[in-house]
Amino acid sequence: MLFVGSGLLQLPFGEFDDARLVRTRQTKVDQGDPSDSTITETLSWFARGMAYPLLQFVTLNYANGSRTRSGWILDETSVVGFQERTTTQKCRAGPL
Repeated sequence: MLFVGSGLLQLPFGEFDDARLVRTRQTKVDQGDPSDSTITETLSWFARGMAYPLLQFVTLNYANGSRTRSGWILDETSVVGFQERTTTQKCRAGPL
């Protein structure tokens, strides 16, 4: 996993000033035939306070040189931020 950088991400439903781009690369090797391996590279853009990527592209590179690409964008109804609490609260444990 590699943090690539941050910047403005413009999507049809809004702009995200500090979107962060993360690259993940995974290699799968067939133990029976090591020359038959697959490399998966994923590019994901995240926004602060969001658990899922706003935008993601996946490229599968096969041993024979072929590629498969896919991608998706987070549904605009799912773009909900979480507010961090700045104060703590006591939690009672035991008999009430």
